[in-house]
Amino acid sequence: KQCNLVITSPPYWSAQNYENLHMLSFKLFGLKTENGAEIGRNGSGYLEDMKNVFAQIAQILTGYFALVIGEDDKNRQNEKLFKTAMEMGFVPVDTVVRRISNQTSNAKQIKNEFIYIFKL
Repeated sequence: KQCNLVITSPPYWSAQNYENLHMLSFKLFGLKTENGAEIGRNGSGYLEDMKNVFAQIAQILTGYFALVIGEDDKNRQNEKLFKTAMEMGFVPVDTVVRRISNQTSNAKQIKNEFIYIFKL
């Protein structure tokens, strides 16, 4: 284990099409991606993809893990991620709720953002 702190904000499931959002950057730098393969595109594989991320974090973590995720009123993915992290051995330490306002994008409007803080 090598890391005292990990902070991550994974893609918000179905909130944005990250591939289209970053297409210009990918073309500019000559990068390639598997069409539709990014985390957050496919709802059925989202939690499994995030379990893989959590497992990799657990391999290097010696301290705290902060997960920043938007509230998902419809699918409750933020709650599912919290529960998944606990099932994988992360112990909740604190939760901070931040109200999001002044959103101007065409993306799914997110009312609250959660910062879940865990310790392994």
